[in-house]
Amino acid sequence: MMTTLNFVNEQEYLYTKGAIDRVLPRCSKIVVDGKEVPLTDKYIKQIINNANSFSENALRVIVFAYKKHNGLLLSEEDEKDLVFVGAVGIIDPPRDGVSDAIKLAKKAGIKVVMITGDHPLTAKVIADQLGILTPNGAVMTGDELNQITDDELLVKVKSIDVFARVNPNHKTRIVTALQRNKLTVAMTGDGVNDSPSLRKADVGIAMGQSGSDAAKEAADVILADDNFSSIINGVVEGRNAYQKIKRATTFLLAANPQVIAMFIVIL
Repeated sequence: MMTTLNFVNEQEYLYTKGAIDRVLPRCSKIVVDGKEVPLTDKYIKQIINNANSFSENALRVIVFAYKKHNGLLLSEEDEKDLVFVGAVGIIDPPRDGVSDAIKLAKKAGIKVVMITGDHPLTAKVIADQLGILTPNGAVMTGDELNQITDDELLVKVKSIDVFARVNPNHKTRIVTALQRNKLTVAMTGDGVNDSPSLRKADVGIAMGQSGSDAAKEAADVILADDNFSSIINGVVEGRNAYQKIKRATTFLLAANPQVIAMFIVIL
């Protein structure tokens, strides 16, 4: 959620935008036909239904509100009794090739988990489109994470495909739970808030183009093209190289027993 102070026709206004579950509870009025009227349960239901409809179509929902304000200072108390203006749905389509990369990851025995700050409905639809969501996979929110212990998360984490509405602490808990399940975890991120989980992961991967300096410093690998597909391609190429080295070593040892004996004598 973000709030700014603005002057319009010599009147100071407080303008707020953010997620519906953050902004709507702070509103007490709504603009209808150009007039401010009380925000009744009827209007709240309509707003939530419309927002859910946006989310179910893979749109990220941002809502807007305002109120008159006096004074140059702004506190959290000022962000109450707002006037709801409206909502917009923004599409952020997945990059080309991501869906194919996820299929390749599954063939390679790699599970891809989505961890996002988006609304759970939006996250679920996008995860389904990309092939991340499995038939028995579940979606867990940050609020639900707050209600369970680390030991409970340890049991549930392997069946969760999508974590939505999460904060930096949640991300670190998720990485830790996966590691406690004896899994090797690679974590991608680009923001300052991703730094703790990037450090915690076995392999932290930061975005080279869009990533913050803090994320790059915390990561083990910096992805030059910001392309998820490059991660999977890198893993596949690495495994192929390992197998070739393994076969070559086996061949050399089998074909040169005299060399092996010589090394044993020297040692």
